[in-house]
Amino acid sequence: MTALHKAAQRGHAEVIKAILSSLKYSDKLKLHRTNDYMKRTPLHEAVFSDHRESVKAILDSLTADQQTQLLTEQEWYGKTAVEMASGEMLDVLAEYENGCNEG
Repeated sequence: MTALHKAAQRGHAEVIKAILSSLKYSDKLKLHRTNDYMKRTPLHEAVFSDHRESVKAILDSLTADQQTQLLTEQEWYGKTAVEMASGEMLDVLAEYENGCNEG
């Protein structure tokens, strides 16, 4: 589990922004796609923990194509972040699925 995973899990959106702003573009994408022991990305962690601002911080740092890639990543049980979401989180993710919030 990376520092980005932990920040996402705990809802520290400002820490997420600081971590991502300190990285080169290619390293940023690698970190976004890094899996923990459950094959969860930092996005999965933020969604699972219901931290909307963390989800936005993660997705806003990506292009629309990269957002789509990350939104379709599956964790250990085959679920995407969207499939893990419920309630208001579904509305947040829907904005990115539809390409309305390109970072």
